Amino acid sequence: MAKSNAVWGIDIGQCALKALKCRPHEKDDRQLVVESFDFIEYEKILSQPEADAEALVQDALDQFLARNEIADDSVAMAVAGTSKTRRRSR
Repeated sequence: MAKSNAVWGIDIGQCALKALKCRPHEKDDRQLVVESFDFIEYEKILSQPEADAEALVQDALDQFLARNEIADDSVAMAVAGTSKTRRRSR
């Protein structure tokens, strides 16, 4: 299967997962075309003391993957720099 020239930018933020799918414009590769987006709000803010940040992010990622086909696309992710996510990522 051929690799797509589309890319998903995914932001794992404090309150929600935000995603944007872009690809180069077919006539001008210096321009991008937005093809899709997704926004999945967490049940709790990740920095709240009672929030299970790992479970909330996993649930959002599962929802994202269920709603979007990304198999042939590139993916770039940004993760919020909260102390909970830093400790768990070691």
